[in-house]
Amino acid sequence: MPTGSLTQGGFSQVISTPPVVGWNASDANSAIVLLDHNTKVRRDAVSSDWAAVASQPVSGKVYWEISLIDPDTYTGVANQDFDTSSASFDETDFWGYRRNGYTNRDGVITLDLTSGGDTDVYRFWLDTAAGKMWLAISGASPLGGGDPVAGTTPTFSSIAGTTFRLVQVTRDQTLESQAYFSRQTWLHGPGAGAEAFKAINE
Repeated sequence: MPTGSLTQGGFSQVISTPPVVGWNASDANSAIVLLDHNTKVRRDAVSSDWAAVASQPVSGKVYWEISLIDPDTYTGVANQDFDTSSASFDETDFWGYRRNGYTNRDGVITLDLTSGGDTDVYRFWLDTAAGKMWLAISGASPLGGGDPVAGTTPTFSSIAGTTFRLVQVTRDQTLESQAYFSRQTWLHGPGAGAEAFKAINE
């Protein structure tokens, strides 16, 4: 674990900083290309099929951010039955968002959310115990007017399973999306009062 040193009043204290966390390379389709400590994702140039990658398991209240530079990517959460080795964008057991406003809600594909741009940051609050997830684009409020702190009006609901992983499904062969899973990499953070939502490595 990376460390730093703080000296005050003649005393030195070693401070540990959690490492930057990326996608789980051992839980990815063989066509996935991971870069920059596994925080950037694209698929290889062999074919145009969709390919998936997952994070380490998460539980409780979790917050993360994604820069979806490419529009051909869904990102969200999946349960234990989602198979990254063969999954496509329209799988069941997956709840995710595509930058053009499409969603996958357990296999149901719908155009029902605001679209975003290639410079936006997509912010997620997940509560696995409640089966709820909120999504906001950059500094705006969560889509649908919900409140992660109060637990009201989630962007995604009825998220069911026994274990969960963050998941990205992409078919873009040239542009990479960037994940911000670690607290020290967050561009916005979960917001005031949302301290209960932790980074995935905490």
